[in-house]
Amino acid sequence: MKWTLAAAIAVVLAFGTAARAAEEKVLYCVDTAGNGFKWENGEAKPGLFRERRVVVKVHANGDRTIGELRHKCAPVWSHMPELLSCGSGVGSWLFNGNNYTYAYLYGETIHVRGDNVIWVAYGTCTDF
Repeated sequence: MKWTLAAAIAVVLAFGTAARAAEEKVLYCVDTAGNGFKWENGEAKPGLFRERRVVVKVHANGDRTIGELRHKCAPVWSHMPELLSCGSGVGSWLFNGNNYTYAYLYGETIHVRGDNVIWVAYGTCTDF
């Protein structure tokens, strides 16, 4: 009886872990390069933007948690459903489906942090 109960618990735990793994995928993403402009003394000037590293969790429904924020993702065009746009507002991520490349566009024209910047970056991701 003890072995049967232990075996049953082990099977349930194994299937539960496998189901979670199938539902979510974790990617480690790093900007390859980035560039942008910042508003300074009434003029747009090239800005220095450091490349970033971010953890991206791909959820079973297609949403992605990027850093600490969960974003709804949707195809950009109906004829290319693998090209996904995630996010809105001042930042938007574009993923090439579940491939390991992305682009990021950030535009802060409403002075959220007190500066007016436009920034674009692209990068690659690897499985965790």
